[in-house]
Amino acid sequence: DPASVPTDSDGDGDPDATDPDDDNDGVNDEDDAFPTDPSETEDTDGDGTGDNADNDDDNDGYTDEQEEAAGTDPKDPASVPTDSDGDGDPDATDPDDDNDGVNDEDDAFPNDPSESEDTDGDGIGDNADNDDDGDGYTDDDENAAGTDPKDPASVPADNDGDGISDATDPDDDNDGVNDEDDAFPNDPSESEDTDGDGIGDNADPDDDNDGYSDEDENAAGSNPKDPTSVPGDNDGDGIPDATDPDDDNDGVNDEDDAFPNDPSETEDTDGDGIGDNADNDDDNDGYTDEQEEAAGTDPKDPASVPTDSDGDGDPDATDPDDDNDGVNDEDDAFPTDPSETEDTDGDGTGDNADNDDDNDGYTDEQEEAAGTDPKDPASVPTDSDGDGDPDATDPDDDNDGVNDEDDAFPTDPSETEDTDGDGTGDNADNDDDNDGVNDEDDAFPTDPSESEDTDGDGIGDNADNDDDNDGYTDEQEENAGSDPRDPSSVPTDSDGDGDPDATDPDDDNDGVNDEDDAFPTDPNESEDTDGDGIGNNGDDDDDGDGYSDDVEESVGSDPQDPNDTPVDTDGDGVPDVMDDDDDNDGVRDEDDAFPTDSGESVDTDGDGIGNNADPDDDNDGFTDEEEIDAGSDPLDPDSVPVQQAPGNDGPRASIKTSTGNGSITFVWALMGMLLIRRKHLAVAVAALLVPVAHLSAAEPKSQERLYFVGSGEYSRFAPETSGVKVTDSHDWGWSLGLGYDLSETLAMEGKYYHNGSLTYELDGDEAEVKYSGTTLKLRFYPQWFGGNERHEDDWPVGRLNWYIAGGVSSTFTEADTSGIVERENSINMTYGGGVTYGLTSKTQVYGSLNRVSGDVMAMGVGLIWYPFRQYIAPKRQLFIEEANIVEPVPVPVPEVVEPEPEPVVDYNCAAQHRARSYVLFASDSSEVYEEYTDGLKKTAEEFDNCDSSVITLIGYTDSRGDEAYNRKLSYRRVTAIEEYLLDQGVPLNRIVKVARGIDESQALMPFEKRRVEVYLGNQSHVDDIIFGND
Repeated sequence: DPASVPTDSDGDGDPDATDPDDDNDGVNDEDDAFPTDPSETEDTDGDGTGDNADNDDDNDGYTDEQEEAAGTDPKDPASVPTDSDGDGDPDATDPDDDNDGVNDEDDAFPNDPSESEDTDGDGIGDNADNDDDGDGYTDDDENAAGTDPKDPASVPADNDGDGISDATDPDDDNDGVNDEDDAFPNDPSESEDTDGDGIGDNADPDDDNDGYSDEDENAAGSNPKDPTSVPGDNDGDGIPDATDPDDDNDGVNDEDDAFPNDPSETEDTDGDGIGDNADNDDDNDGYTDEQEEAAGTDPKDPASVPTDSDGDGDPDATDPDDDNDGVNDEDDAFPTDPSETEDTDGDGTGDNADNDDDNDGYTDEQEEAAGTDPKDPASVPTDSDGDGDPDATDPDDDNDGVNDEDDAFPTDPSETEDTDGDGTGDNADNDDDNDGVNDEDDAFPTDPSESEDTDGDGIGDNADNDDDNDGYTDEQEENAGSDPRDPSSVPTDSDGDGDPDATDPDDDNDGVNDEDDAFPTDPNESEDTDGDGIGNNGDDDDDGDGYSDDVEESVGSDPQDPNDTPVDTDGDGVPDVMDDDDDNDGVRDEDDAFPTDSGESVDTDGDGIGNNADPDDDNDGFTDEEEIDAGSDPLDPDSVPVQQAPGNDGPRASIKTSTGNGSITFVWALMGMLLIRRKHLAVAVAALLVPVAHLSAAEPKSQERLYFVGSGEYSRFAPETSGVKVTDSHDWGWSLGLGYDLSETLAMEGKYYHNGSLTYELDGDEAEVKYSGTTLKLRFYPQWFGGNERHEDDWPVGRLNWYIAGGVSSTFTEADTSGIVERENSINMTYGGGVTYGLTSKTQVYGSLNRVSGDVMAMGVGLIWYPFRQYIAPKRQLFIEEANIVEPVPVPVPEVVEPEPEPVVDYNCAAQHRARSYVLFASDSSEVYEEYTDGLKKTAEEFDNCDSSVITLIGYTDSRGDEAYNRKLSYRRVTAIEEYLLDQGVPLNRIVKVARGIDESQALMPFEKRRVEVYLGNQSHVDDIIFGND
């Protein structure tokens, strides 16, 4: 049938059924993850996206580009790059490994996010270090003192040297007196200055400046530190009282003078401290001298006192109230008895002692309580019951045995209570509680809230919640419709729990409320999942899905969910977990490679594809159809068809490689085209095409950029094969070549390589295909991240750099079996990457990973050697003298805010004394290395020989950083040289400083730009900003 044609994906005339490479991409279908997609062959992570399109081949979360940069295997998920901060950017490309906002190159602790600086270099970060600069004073102490906690040369004042700065030391002179209380906080010998005269008390002879020496005051007992405390000199005769025999100068010596300091007194008869002249009671007997003299007693004799009945100090002779009771003697019935003055009833007993002053039969106390007059016999209190106890004090006025406080009718002996408060006593009232029910009909005659007690339990019906005492509350009975006052009328109570069905939320008492109970009066059932009228407890298939509850529980499905049924692949009603042939294909599951696929049961080669669908059951590289045609066993990988020589009928053995026949003409032609327009690239052409000895004629700088490279390599070969069994696709090899640095970031390299051999088996014999060839490629050292600079300072010693590479290769092969190799390409693209590490100034070790051609991948480790390199580390740059001055190239300089330039005196020397030297600096530093001091001393000596000369210092920087910063940096560098020259005796006004900032010249390496040029003579220019000195 011409309309029936086989599928041929690549249109090569070989149907897919027999075509070993359906998409003609050079990879056999058996090795091709995408056999019909010519753009893809591998899917390392099995995510359905081919490695060519997949930017993360091994699906480990890092892109292939990141892994190649980090040196990990992008096709091995177990090989992941180091990522200290877990931000998804490996350390190899992450400028800030610990993600603390400080780039690793500036971070003293690049893997510690809590630290970035270590000022004193003690290994403890400044955040954790309480003494950042290691000067012995804590940061807190320095901050308080105003010194710089990050500068060991900046230390706080410490007067007593106790290690605590004065700013925080409570006692700066360590004299035991806190500074706040110390008048001389920095003088340990003084702490007080009582009189504030600036002389400490220890040295001051008169501490309080009161005119008396401390010695005089101590002798006199006054306080030498209190200006208000002076020695006594009572009579002002200039003789201190302490030594004056008559302090008051009254003519009586102090020893005989009761008042030695009072010239108006000498005696004190009663010793009361008051002189007799001023004392109005000299003998202190309680009577004035005047009273005693009037009474005829001796005023200086305490035993001689006048009569004084009431002892009030006023003698009776002159006292108007002898008993001092407030009633004058003339009005007092008892003038010498202070407790009595009246006798109302004249019975001889004073009223105070008489309990019935008016003698009317009621005590004064009773009359006062009743409000009658106890001194008037006509005024008597009320006494209702005539018992002699007035009503005002009688607790039972009507004498009926009930105290007035409890008696509703306290003056009516016939009534005591009035329950309803209607004014009629209960004895006369026929409805005591006034509830409308006569007492004779009222079960509670004195309780207005109750009148009935249906069940006779002593609790009124109003208060009784079960009036008929039938066990159900009145409320329950009213809700249920039964009579709450009839014990024979009770409500329905299905579960007999005492709660009628009408109010019981769970009538059958099964723990499920009636509203949720499918069987509210059946305590044995509450659910009916399938609604078949049979409760779940009695139903063996609760969800009605055709599987019993026991079966569903045993297989783990939900017996109450009709949508959750056991897995039953073949739908025979027996769940798979119980079915020994899940797909019902007649092969027991234990013997079935595909127990749930009825179309497959065997997988001979274990590739996950059943034999029915697998075109090559034994995975020996020959389809089942080819083996059946050839008579070999398609189920035996050791049974393969007999190979045929090329040109014969039958399956043909072949190895298809991405190689050529060895010609490299195109490589040399391409390299010549690239180099023809560049002189320094022409040197590289010479390096690759002519003997190295001829480079002696090249420029020295060009020679220095030339290098040799060699490596040992481990290669993997992946050609397409047909009818051939590859037994070893890996081998060791080597490579040798030449390279040339075109710039700091780009190098060109040519190599010859021998990759080794692929081993294959043909007709039972082993044979080899040898791979070798040449490459021409470019190495690129990206500057996308910091830390990948080359040709810097001691480059490349100790520096780790990474690169990516690409170019062209010409790979050729040689096979032991004639005609078996099919070559597809003469020229291939090659690409890869690697890292380099400087061992010496001329030697680097490197590691690389390269795709050499379409079917060759190589990993290598080798050496790079710069035989002509003459660079000398900047720290060892020698002093240079030149006969002629090389004028620096003027660079337009914007105005820099600096101190106002001082006038500069131009003291030009003779031309023969003009000289120039260089001082080089480290990056972002103004420190002068010791290697340059000899040269600077020589400049100072030259200056001494030139009396009228000046020295010019011109500072430069490299291009890193902005212009303003670099201008200041160049100024710091010339200032550092200036300070050194000053130390050598050069006068300040003989030094001219010029800060030019960034050196824009292209001919110098960055380390050569970080310099100060030192001239004898004024070499500044009109466009320079000059910083002169007086």
